[in-house]
Amino acid sequence: MLFQINQILAVVTALLLIIFSIFLLTIKKERKLNRRLLFIFLVINAAYLAAYLVISTVKPVTLLTLFIFYFLHSTGFLFGPVLLLYTKSTVGTLQRISTGEMVHLIPFSCALLYVLIRYIIFGSPGEIWDQSDRMFYDLILHVQVMPYMIFSLIEIKKYGKRIRNYYSSIEKLNFYWLTIVLYGFFFMWIADFINFFLRRLFVLPSDLHATIGTLSLLTNFIFAILIFYEGLKHPQYFHFPEQLQENLNMKNPSYLRKKMPAF
Repeated sequence: MLFQINQILAVVTALLLIIFSIFLLTIKKERKLNRRLLFIFLVINAAYLAAYLVISTVKPVTLLTLFIFYFLHSTGFLFGPVLLLYTKSTVGTLQRISTGEMVHLIPFSCALLYVLIRYIIFGSPGEIWDQSDRMFYDLILHVQVMPYMIFSLIEIKKYGKRIRNYYSSIEKLNFYWLTIVLYGFFFMWIADFINFFLRRLFVLPSDLHATIGTLSLLTNFIFAILIFYEGLKHPQYFHFPEQLQENLNMKNPSYLRKKMPAF
């Protein structure tokens, strides 16, 4: 039963993320860098969920199934870099992506290359990936996110201090939206890391294993709901930021009246 709930959570969450990503893609005006990066970040999240759906629903597991799974799963190596670039573009410290930023794609490229080499070399699903390889691969995937999270939190801390006494509603809404994305992903990453840690280091009963997976997927589902809700609540933020500035100045929403948090 829990296994079916996990699949439903993954499907609904992925659909919400894709729908909101399409919404971002259809924006004609003010197509800023941070919104393009947010689009990429949400698509990566949906692809990561699709990896779980592929390996859990497609039977029998073939060599091609495993390749598709690990191809989608490797997008997890992009979470950290895209999140940091999105944070920097939102706070104004990144105006465009330079050639030097491509260095952040190295872990993702290496992961894809490794999966491709193993796919070509080995001829059966049982040989393409053993448990020790999988554990090492997942450990690197989770750990490499950590420095990006730290630098992203530093960026948002500096941004919060900079605008604390700056009465621009659009800047405070930028801060509010960035907080949702950053801390939402932080809790998702913590839940997923705990899930990985318990599954790989301990032999758990199937029910407990499914329960831990449900909690991990639930954090992702809540994040998608929150993103979707806030996007519907403030559509002008994406389409007509100058109109939103006037509306916020008049309405002055409660979360903008609050004192900026002292990080």
